Amino acid sequence: MIPQEVIEQVREATDIVQIVGEYVHLRKKGRDMWACCPFHTEKTASFKVSPDRQLFHCFGCGKGGNVFTFLLEHEGMSFADAVRYLAGRASITLRETRTDQHRDETERLNYAHEVAVEYFHGLLFQKRYAVVLDDYLKSKRGVNDESIETFRIGLSGETWDGFLKHAAGKSLKPEELLKAGLIGKSEQKGTWYDRFRQRLMFPIYNLTNKPIAFGGRTLKKGESAKYLNSPETPLYSKSRVLYGLNFARDAIREQHFVYIVEGYFDLISLYQRGIRNVVASSGTAFTSQQARLLARFAEEAYLFFDADSAGRAAALRSVDSLYDAGLEVKVISAPQGEDPDSVAREHGADLVEQLRAQALPYIDYRVRQFDMTSAGIIEREKLAKELAALASRIADPTRRELFLQESAQKLRVDQSVLQHAMSGQPAAPAGSALISSRFHAHEAELLSLLLEKSGTVDFVFEAVAPEDFDSRLLGRVYAAMMTQYQQIGDFDIHRLIDNIPGEDMSAAVAELASHEWQSDQIDTQVKLVVGEFVKRKQAEVRKRLKEALRRAEAQGDQDKADDLIAEMKRYGL
Repeated sequence: MIPQEVIEQVREATDIVQIVGEYVHLRKKGRDMWACCPFHTEKTASFKVSPDRQLFHCFGCGKGGNVFTFLLEHEGMSFADAVRYLAGRASITLRETRTDQHRDETERLNYAHEVAVEYFHGLLFQKRYAVVLDDYLKSKRGVNDESIETFRIGLSGETWDGFLKHAAGKSLKPEELLKAGLIGKSEQKGTWYDRFRQRLMFPIYNLTNKPIAFGGRTLKKGESAKYLNSPETPLYSKSRVLYGLNFARDAIREQHFVYIVEGYFDLISLYQRGIRNVVASSGTAFTSQQARLLARFAEEAYLFFDADSAGRAAALRSVDSLYDAGLEVKVISAPQGEDPDSVAREHGADLVEQLRAQALPYIDYRVRQFDMTSAGIIEREKLAKELAALASRIADPTRRELFLQESAQKLRVDQSVLQHAMSGQPAAPAGSALISSRFHAHEAELLSLLLEKSGTVDFVFEAVAPEDFDSRLLGRVYAAMMTQYQQIGDFDIHRLIDNIPGEDMSAAVAELASHEWQSDQIDTQVKLVVGEFVKRKQAEVRKRLKEALRRAEAQGDQDKADDLIAEMKRYGL
C-alpha cells in the first residue's frame, strides 16, 4: 500500500485547478473556477473547482471530490494509479511493496493491457514476421521506426493461444483477460482463445497514456472484417475515446484546432510529417461524448476524410455532435482518388496546410455539392430536410438558430422553410437542470458546518447519532466523520474522500464541503442545527410513546401505561 503521508505529499504538491484545467476550460468567477461539467451534458456551467479547498463539485449531476477522485471518475484510474500518475508529475518517488496479486480490478485490467502491448510489439520484430515489418509496414505504408515506437504498433500471431500462454506466464488468469477483451471463450468447447490473430495491432490509450484497448487491422487475405476492435470493457468505452488524443492533446490546445481523420494510418502519416493535432474517428460517427472531449481543447474541427462517398458519409454522421459541442466545423476536400494518408506521404505537410486553408465551412461544403442555380425542387427539398434534421439535433438553442439562419441564406430560402422541415424532427435533448440540494436541508447543513468547523464538536456527537438522519447516505457519511474525529481529533476532507467507501459518499462530501460559511457564524449555526435534530428526535419519541400508550390503554394494561407516562415525564414530554 502507499503510505498515507506519501498520499498527502502528492496531494499537497498537486494543484487541482491545473489538473482539471487540462480536461475542461475553466473560467474564474470570484474565488472559484467554473466550467461545463465533463461528466454530463449541460449548457450552463455548474461544475465548480475550489482552489482554496482543492475540491470539485458539479451542482448538476452531483459528482464531486478531490484531484484523485477526478482522475478516478474521468479517466477510470484506480486510486493507486491516480496517486502514481500525480506523483510522477510532481517528481515524487513512491515506495510500494505490492504484488500483482494484490492489485484491484482496474489495475489488473491495466496490467493485462500493458502485457499485451509489450507482447504484440515484441512479435513484430521477430524474424519470421520480417515481411510484415519491412515490406508492408515500412515500405508499403511508410511508417518509420520512430512512429512504430511512439504508437507501440504490434502484431498478433497466427496461433490461437499465443498471447494466452504468454499472459499466463505473467500471472494473468483467463477470466481477467476475458474481462479485458483480449481473449474469447468457445461456447461449444469451453476453451479459451486469443481474440486477435494475424493482425497489425494499434494500442488505444486514455488521456493518461494507459493502454485500454486495441484496434487490429487484418493481414489475412479474404478476411471479412478489415478492422477488429476491442469490445466494451470496464476500461474502454468506444463512445468516450478517440484514437491519438493522448498524443495530440497539447498540440490541439496550442493551435486551437484539430484534424479529424478516419483511420490509424491516416493519423500516423500526418503525425510523421509534424502534424500533431490530429485524432482518428476509427471509421464511426462521432458521439456527443467524443465531441465534447475535443471541445475541451479545440475551437475548430477540420474533417479530413477520403475523397470518395464513404468519406463524405463519415463527415455527415459527425457534424451534429461537433456543432452541438461548440466546435466550428470545416471540411477539407482531398484530391480525387487520395486520402489523408496518401496526401501526407506523397506530398507532405505543405499540401495538407494548403488544403486546410481551402477548407469550407460545413454548410458551404454541402451546398456546393449542389448547383443552386439549376437544382430542382426535389434536390433543394432533400438538402433542406437534411440541414433541418441536423439542426434539430443541436441542443443549444442559440447555436441551432444561427445554424438555421446560415443554412437558409446558403439555400436561398426563407428560414421558415427549414423551421417547418425541422418541426417533424425529434426535439433536441434538454440540458440537466441545476439542483440546490439532494438532501434534507438541516441534515446537509450540519455536515457542511462540521466540515468547515475547527475545534471540539463532542457535543454534536453526543446529541446526534447516525441513525437520526433520514438520509441513509448522509448517515453513513456522518458515521465516517465520527470515526475520523475519534482517530485524529479533527476532520480532514481529503482523507475522508479518499477513504470513504463508494463514489456517492465521496461526491456527497465534496458537495457538502463546497458551501462556504462565515467563520463568525459557524458555532451559532451548529448549535441551531443540532437543536433542530434534538427537536425532531423528541417529536419522534413523543409520537412513539403516545402510540404505545394508546395501545396499552386500549388493552387495559395499566402497569405498561404507567411506565410509559413516567418515561414521557423523563423526556419532558
